[in-house]
Amino acid sequence: METSEAESSSNSTVMKGWWKMGEMPVAIKTAPAAITEESFKEGQKYLRSEAQITAREDYFGIVKVLDLVKHNDELLMIMEYLKKEDNLRERLSSGQKFKRKDILRMSTQLCSILSNLQSKEIGQNQAAVLHRDIKPDNIFDNGEFIKVIDLGEANITLKTTESVDSRGTPGYVAPERYMKKEETPASDIYSLGATIYEFSTGKRLFDLVHKDGRQREDLDIMREQMLAKKMN
Repeated sequence: METSEAESSSNSTVMKGWWKMGEMPVAIKTAPAAITEESFKEGQKYLRSEAQITAREDYFGIVKVLDLVKHNDELLMIMEYLKKEDNLRERLSSGQKFKRKDILRMSTQLCSILSNLQSKEIGQNQAAVLHRDIKPDNIFDNGEFIKVIDLGEANITLKTTESVDSRGTPGYVAPERYMKKEETPASDIYSLGATIYEFSTGKRLFDLVHKDGRQREDLDIMREQMLAKKMN
C-alpha cells in the first residue's frame, strides 16, 4: 500500500493511499499520536469504535469504511477517498458563497443523515448514534451529495446519555456538553444548526477569536451560547 499527503490534527492523521494494487485511491486514518501507553490504547479504542459505527451498510451519507487493518501494532482505518476541495471548511475559508438551491440541498441531506443515525436500533438496547462533532470540517459536498466524516467522538447511546467530557469544537458544541449534563440527539441538532448558519451566511454563529485577534476561551463561548439560548 502506497501513501502520501499526510494531514495531521489533534484527533488523527489522515493520508492518501492506493488500495487493490494501486488501482483505487483511499484515505488511511490513524489514531492520534500517543505519549503514553494509556493514551495509545485510548486512541486505538476510538478508531475501532468509529470503524464499527461507520461500517454499517444502512448508514447513508457517512464516509464508507473499506477495512480496518493492523500494522506494527497500530490500527489503520481504510476509507473511501474524498477530495479535499469538496470539504466545506476549505470552501468556506476560500470565501465561497453558496447558492440558495445548494444551501437547501445540503441542509436537507444533513438533516436526513443525522435522522438516519439517530433512528437506527443497534442491538437489544435500541440505541441511537450521536455524532458529537458536526461542523464544516467534517462535511464534504461534491455538488450533488453530502458525506459526513469523523465519527471518532460518536456515542452509541440509549436515547440520552450523560456527557463524560466536553470534547468537541468550540462554537459548535451544545451548551449541555460544556456543563456535562444530559446529552441527547438534540445536541447534534444544535451543532447542525450552527453549521447550516455558517454555510448559509458565510459567518460563524459564534466567533472563535476576539476583535484584537486573541483566541477566545471555551468558557467565553459557552456563556454566549447560554445567553443566546435563554433569550430564545
